[in-house]
This record gives sequence, C-alpha cells and structure tokens, in this order.
Amino acid sequence: MNNYGDKRRSPAVIGIAWVASVLSLLLVYGAGSALVQVLLSFRSCNRNDTGLYVLNCGKQSITMGDLLLIILFVLTIILSISLFTGAWRATRRRKK
Repeated sequence: MNNYGDKRRSPAVIGIAWVASVLSLLLVYGAGSALVQVLLSFRSCNRNDTGLYVLNCGKQSITMGDLLLIILFVLTIILSISLFTGAWRATRRRKK
C-alpha cells in the first residue's frame, strides 16, 4: 500500500489485465460483425423488372434474436471499456 491507499499490482496481474483487455476487443469485433450481418439482412431486394412479380427477400422486423445480438454488442463494448480502464489504472503509478 502507498499513501493514497492504492495497491501496487504485480507485473503478472498487469499483464493479465492487458491481455484480457485485448481479448475483449476480439469479442467486440465478433459481436459487431454478427450485428452487421443482422442489419444487412433488413435490406430489401424488391424487383419488378417485367411488371409481373415482386420478389421480397429481406427481413421485415426485428426478432428476439436480433434484439439479443444488439444487447450482446452493447454489453461487450461496456466490458471492453471496463477492462481497458481497469488495466490502465493498474498500470498507472501516482507520483507524490
């Protein structure tokens, strides 16, 4: 302990914190790419070239799975920010 009440973290703990922070970015990337694929499925591909038919091959509304992916993406961003700030605080040394 120092005068500020902060604990000095060992280099191993600091290293693990930074590795967890980087791995959380991979989670954000995975959740983000899944969310992009879900949002791209909403595009409509209506076509009426000959005037005889209309083809609709896009999604019409948000399902529970889509909502779950949106919530998962937001939670992974919060986790990533939290792990980064935790690693930053563990690394930072205060000077008197």
